[in-house]
Order: sequence, then C-alpha cells, then structure tokens
Amino acid sequence: EKAAREAEEARRKEEEEKKRKEKEEEAKLKKAMAGVPAPKGEMSFFQKVPSKIKDLEINQSLLQSYIQDIKKHYDEAFEDVQSEAKASQKELKEVGDRLKASLT
Repeated sequence: EKAAREAEEARRKEEEEKKRKEKEEEAKLKKAMAGVPAPKGEMSFFQKVPSKIKDLEINQSLLQSYIQDIKKHYDEAFEDVQSEAKASQKELKEVGDRLKASLT
C-alpha cells in the first residue's frame, strides 16, 4: 500500500511538472506573439485600393527593370551579330576579289 501511494504521488508530481512546463511554453509563446498584431476583419474597399495600387507600382517597376536588362542584352547581341556580318561580308569580298584575280 505504501508503494502504491508513493507511485501515485510520483505520477501526480509528473503531471504537475508537465502542466507547469506547458504553462511556461504557453507564456513564452504569448510573449513572442505580443508584437504581432492580431488579424483584423476583412479590409474595406478604401483600404484595399491603396494597397493594390502600391503592389501594382512595385510590379511595374520590377517589370520595367527586367525589360531594360533584356533590351541591353539584346542590343549587345545584335551588335555582335552586326560586326560578325560585316566581317563575313569583308571576307566574302576578299574571296571574290581573289577568285576574279585568279581567273584573269
């Protein structure tokens, strides 16, 4: 009977310790969440519009930067192709001139 009481007492202490730890964890969580604003109800139309406009302006700015980068790369590639075409034309002219010279 004494062993049963001791076992019951140990089980009760374990449960109390478990509850105490759970409360500590809950308190830590509440403290950590103290700076986070609670979610509010749905935003009104007049609250949504400025937010949406700001999002669109950001997206437009990002898209504009992306387009400028792409244009720069295409311009560089086009210049390379033009210079290669000019070099090829020059080589073809030289080959044609040599061919004419060898035939005459």
